Amino acid sequence: MDLVLLDRLEQQHREAERILKQLRKATTAAKQQPLVDMFRVKMAEHMRLEEARVYPELQRVDLDMDVEAEIEHDLARKGLRQLDDMVGKPGFGAAVAMVEAGIAHHVEEEEKEVFPLLRQKLG
Repeated sequence: MDLVLLDRLEQQHREAERILKQLRKATTAAKQQPLVDMFRVKMAEHMRLEEARVYPELQRVDLDMDVEAEIEHDLARKGLRQLDDMVGKPGFGAAVAMVEAGIAHHVEEEEKEVFPLLRQKLG
């Protein structure tokens, strides 16, 4: 695994945080839908990269972390579907907050535990 990939994934984390911030402020379906669509595409790309290139390495060095990361990705996919379902409806903000909390938890674990562990073990 190219360790530069971890830097790229961290940049994608910042981008996801920026989009979520915009989603928090979006009050109409016309503003919400394009942001949800962009977020879904960005997250799909991000999760594909992690699942294809990071998680196999993580599985070799810490199986528990790998299992937790996979579960968190499943939860993120469910959250993205809920965001899609809630566009333009009351409760959209709550759906954004739920997704945002899950993403924040996942990002914190990756950047404070997973990525440093991989850099140490594989670098």
